[in-house]
Amino acid sequence: CGIASAWIFSHLRVDESAPARQENRPLRDLLRVLKDDRRFQVYLLATTAFGLGGLIPSGFYPAVIVNRLNLSYTDVSALAAAQSIFWLIGYLVWGQLLDRFNGVWALRVLYLIMAVIPLSYVWATSGWMLLPSYIAQGLGSAGIDLSFQNATIELARDDRVYEYAALHRAVIGVRGLFGPMLGVWLGQIGVPSAAIFVLGSALYATAAILMMGPIFKRPAPAPSTQ
Repeated sequence: CGIASAWIFSHLRVDESAPARQENRPLRDLLRVLKDDRRFQVYLLATTAFGLGGLIPSGFYPAVIVNRLNLSYTDVSALAAAQSIFWLIGYLVWGQLLDRFNGVWALRVLYLIMAVIPLSYVWATSGWMLLPSYIAQGLGSAGIDLSFQNATIELARDDRVYEYAALHRAVIGVRGLFGPMLGVWLGQIGVPSAAIFVLGSALYATAAILMMGPIFKRPAPAPSTQ
């Protein structure tokens, strides 16, 4: 598949007439982007809420699978197979939606779908009751791959795309460092796992609500004259 993909990409027509970016900008320009663009601030906040919604409860999923449901390796493999199938289907679905709408719109839907994942672990009494979670994870994984990149490009100023992309990735990295540890800390202070799962879903929903704000109807800030 990798070789076939490389062959397909080699036949893409690229417009090379656009001038290449030559200027070098200082690192402090990243902070200037955060200061000047309110839309992107909200976007990064939604990205953080979304990531924490998945990371905080992630350490508690295996306990449900093993201790409460007593699933076998075969059971888990069947669920994982369903996730992979919907991951593949998800690329076709999200690709169509992105062509028809845009990355910001797709993220709103994506965040709401992902809210199903932690909730499934609250009420699951059998392995099949986790199927919605694995389907949502498959669809969500494909959506993340496509929607994050598209939304970042849509929100970025034309002359600052690299800075916007770098900030987005930096926030994802920082979020990934602290999210799982925050979940473990909540468990250590006595917060029930069900409450942690509900918190994860609430964070997903919060991310969706943030992306629905009227601020995303505004255009990006005008390019600097400097």
